[in-house]
Amino acid sequence: MELRLLGPVEVVADGKVSQLGRRQERLLLAVLGLSANQLIPAVRLIELLWPDEIPAQPHRTLQVYVSRLRKALPAEAGITGRDQGYRLDIDPASIDVDRFRELRRAAVGQEAAERSRLLGQALELWRGPALSDVASDELRHRLCAGLEEERLTALEERIHADLEAGRSAELVPELTGLLAVHPTREGLLAAQLVALYRVGRRLDALELVAAAKRTLRAETGLEPGPRLQELEVAILQDDPALLTDRPGAVPRQLPPAPRTFVGRQSQIDALTELLTARAKGSAGSVVVVSAISGMAGVGKSALAVEVAHRVADLFPDGQLFLDLRGYGAEKPMAPIDALGIALRGLGVAGTEIPADPSEAAARCRSILAERRVLLVLDNVAGSAAVDGLLPGLGASAAIVTSRSALPGLDAAQLQLDVLTAAEAAELLEQFAGPARMAAEPQAAAALLNACGHLPLAIRILGARLASRPAWPISHLVERVTDVHSRLDQLSLEGMSIRTVFASSLEHLERSSDPVDRRAAEAFLRLGVPDGAHLRLLEAARVLGMDETTAETVLERLVDAQLLETPSPGSYRLHDLLWAFAREQAEAALTTTDWAGVIERLVELYAAVAWHCLEGRDPTAARLEWAAGRRKSGEVPENLQGEQGLDWLDAAGAKLTALCLQGRHCGETTREGVLSLALGLSSYNFSRECWPDALRRATVALEIARQSCDELAEGLLLSDLGIYRAYSGDVEGAVEAYQEAIPLLARCQAARAELAALNNYSQILHGLGRHTEGLDHGLRGIRLAEHQGEVTAGAHLVVSLHYQALDDRDRQRQHLESALQSSRSIGNQWKEAYILDELAVLAYRDNQLAEAVERFRAAIAVYGELSQEHDRAGSVGQLGEVLLDLGRPDEAVPALETGLREAIRAGDEAREDELRQRLSEAQAAAEGEPAGHDR
Repeated sequence: MELRLLGPVEVVADGKVSQLGRRQERLLLAVLGLSANQLIPAVRLIELLWPDEIPAQPHRTLQVYVSRLRKALPAEAGITGRDQGYRLDIDPASIDVDRFRELRRAAVGQEAAERSRLLGQALELWRGPALSDVASDELRHRLCAGLEEERLTALEERIHADLEAGRSAELVPELTGLLAVHPTREGLLAAQLVALYRVGRRLDALELVAAAKRTLRAETGLEPGPRLQELEVAILQDDPALLTDRPGAVPRQLPPAPRTFVGRQSQIDALTELLTARAKGSAGSVVVVSAISGMAGVGKSALAVEVAHRVADLFPDGQLFLDLRGYGAEKPMAPIDALGIALRGLGVAGTEIPADPSEAAARCRSILAERRVLLVLDNVAGSAAVDGLLPGLGASAAIVTSRSALPGLDAAQLQLDVLTAAEAAELLEQFAGPARMAAEPQAAAALLNACGHLPLAIRILGARLASRPAWPISHLVERVTDVHSRLDQLSLEGMSIRTVFASSLEHLERSSDPVDRRAAEAFLRLGVPDGAHLRLLEAARVLGMDETTAETVLERLVDAQLLETPSPGSYRLHDLLWAFAREQAEAALTTTDWAGVIERLVELYAAVAWHCLEGRDPTAARLEWAAGRRKSGEVPENLQGEQGLDWLDAAGAKLTALCLQGRHCGETTREGVLSLALGLSSYNFSRECWPDALRRATVALEIARQSCDELAEGLLLSDLGIYRAYSGDVEGAVEAYQEAIPLLARCQAARAELAALNNYSQILHGLGRHTEGLDHGLRGIRLAEHQGEVTAGAHLVVSLHYQALDDRDRQRQHLESALQSSRSIGNQWKEAYILDELAVLAYRDNQLAEAVERFRAAIAVYGELSQEHDRAGSVGQLGEVLLDLGRPDEAVPALETGLREAIRAGDEAREDELRQRLSEAQAAAEGEPAGHDR
């Protein structure tokens, strides 16, 4: 069987072309074939099949297409579907794309004639533009731009092989036709210049150079690259090296320097210093460029090529460039093949290259030891791939780029991170132009944030903007902020973030090491929770592993540059890697697997939250709900008490996101969301995180109602009353309590009902609805007395209403009752507050001696609690009483203490009042008229 994609899409079985049905079905097969044996998310297939208008039931239509293809395909191929994605299972050798690439690989290191033959066979597989009968030009550009570039590169390789084999005369007419189609392709231009010169057409060659310059300037605004410039000089000087590919020729293999390179100055300086020292024979043998984040697209190759061009003069015997294909669709280059390319570049004839890798490596080192050559070894998978290529003695040097740090090399390690904000903006400006950047600075910043300052992503987005000058930057921002379409936007002309990330993941999946394969599976699960940052304990729950095993797997992902570790025990996915992990998880994980990740995380957070609640509030009413309902998960010792609250702080928005995700999962997970939202009450109060508390409680309330859990509903409504009140939605708080109180009464949840009555009464006090507020407050007192509960809170709330109604006797009566209740349970916080209130009340009634006694009692309790600010406030009030008692000497220091507290608190009115009173006290202490008539 053959699957042909390089031209019209065809399946050939037993020498006959199979009938595949409609164009859309053939397009689906082509998309699956381009990523054969890989799972493709259904959402991506739908977007590719129907870019303009999606059918009413796209998933159903997709299933129909798959069903028809399964019937039409021979037994050697099959389509498997897993939940939200599909995969074409097929022998890669059956696909013309793979055979094309395999023939290119086979040509490497061969003699010129054999290389030309193999590359010719590869090019014969092309029957026209890829997917020519099923894809629009735009879609073909999205899917096959990289393939078209591979075809043109293979064509250039075959032409150069023919040049080397002495076929210049045959090439001139062929190249003339090719340049009519690709007038700015420098590889073809260079070949034609050499061919023309070799057949004696020197003047035509120079005219071609001049025409090429004009075309390049007109179409790109750029000058020809170094290779064309060198060839022009060589032709003008009749350099004899043009007449033959002679052994010993100086290799100039560096790709063109990046035209949009920005930043990296410190790394450039470090590399230049090391390479300069190496060229002078005073440094180690290798400089390794690797990314600190480890991710593809961070600009390792661009930095290496940029530096190589800057130091090329230090290596007059040439520069070699080898892509070792460590990551990507093609198989990694075998060491002997890499050595063959290097030796040929160094002038060794193919017949003289040893077949044994060790002998070839020794030959390579011997040549390099006698010359000053710079090797750029790009896209290296591991140390073993470059061992035989590295210079030993002498002044040659190598720059090695890899997605791993290559600790096995004795090398200077240079780690590379994403661009800074300023560098990212500079790079985008080179594409979008300064005017567009200045017109939409916020949109530009949002666009750069969406791609995480990753250079490859910025280049792709910049190229899209450059090709759409009428687009505002904000238009592109809208397209990349949606996580489901972000990676689709980051694909253009053979550059694809999804593809480079997939190559890193596939490297693990293909590994023979079981830890690597387990790490690949773990990567998918890291995409399930919203949020890219996880601590070790959280990650272990996500992966369903113990912490020791999880750490081993996570560190392997760090080594594979798919995960970052900002600090020990902390892990982070780059935003784009998280989007890729989410996409892969949606396609590959079952519903059960997905829900399991959320459930385990919910259980962890809920266990910590409840432990903090129980430790801080042993009388919490929600314990009535928790008994027998929630799972009792273990909480590590370092996450108990205040440390647990700090740990929840670090979770931040993940707590809310988890509740939102959990509501769409199964019953067990939804019950866990209920437990989490209820257990976070103490945390919410201690951290005053009202907006997030509101969102979590609202989600949990929806679950409680759907589950007909009246007690949970009542508790959550009571919580919502508080959260809404503190958020400024007082009317919403009233509505919540009006629903909560009868529900809690019906559930006979006395503690919860009492708390709701007290809080509701306090809100009514703030609204000036004192009659209604008194009714609920007194009801709370009766309920507390009947249940034998603490009445302090209820008495305090009632005292506030009587204060507002100016009924001082009843206010004092309820304050005294609250004081007695607080002391009975040892609640010093309330005791100090109530003593303060009783002192103020006595002062207002001109009972100055009692006021002094009460204030001093409050001050003493505040001192025991180390509440210095509250204590200082009470001391200031005591000073006023002492002044009115005619004891100015005692009043002065007390008023000074109160004044300092007012200044600290920024209470200007109180500050002015205390300054006046202090002035009076100081005057009275000095025997002057007090100047104050109370």
